[in-house]
Amino acid sequence: MLQTDDAELFQSREQTFAWTDGVLHHDHHLERTHYSGFTLNDVTYSVGDCVMVVPETENDPVYMARIISAFADRSAGAAVPMCIEVSLSVSRQLFF
Repeated sequence: MLQTDDAELFQSREQTFAWTDGVLHHDHHLERTHYSGFTLNDVTYSVGDCVMVVPETENDPVYMARIISAFADRSAGAAVPMCIEVSLSVSRQLFF
């Protein structure tokens, strides 16, 4: 289910996504609404949090990143306008 209001919720067979309360600002020129965070599969994330990212390619290593922006981008007309921008850490390799 996809709703296009500020409390967007996206569900697929694999994932559930929703914006958390806390619109930071609207950029009317770029047609973006920036949020303070989001919930993905019942886990809440905020801008500034560090996360472990699993790459789409199986041969690439898992890496750490910091969430620097979370916004809905309606300018491209995408069916799923959720955008999460991350900044990669210096070291991409995790050692256990």
